[in-house]
Amino acid sequence: MSNRTKIRTITVVVVLAITCFAPVFLVAADEWFDSFGRLSKNDELARFTRLAVFLREHPETIGFIAFCTGPHDRNSTQMHQKTRGINFIVSRFKIPRSRIKVIDYGRCRETTTILEPVDRAKPIPQFF
Repeated sequence: MSNRTKIRTITVVVVLAITCFAPVFLVAADEWFDSFGRLSKNDELARFTRLAVFLREHPETIGFIAFCTGPHDRNSTQMHQKTRGINFIVSRFKIPRSRIKVIDYGRCRETTTILEPVDRAKPIPQFF
């Protein structure tokens, strides 16, 4: 087999591998485990419950809580609500605090929270 043929074969294999496996690692914005805007306390805790149940059933995952604050909200209020959610998950579902990560993305057009469980072996997704 000539070098040129080997290079073509390797190129085809690489392209096929990227095509087949890339969708597994990429997450589109509408495919998050959960995302929401401003909610009541009870509705937000219901969303955190769903994340907690998933984390309990999948101990190999870490739960990310990513948020950005819209122009009509205070960042400190958003952080307080996320802290309340973490405390709820830790105390009610006994999920270790080390398995929950909060990422504050600062200001954005509208207040948004994304809840996303991620396998520990995978890189942190880009949320915003």
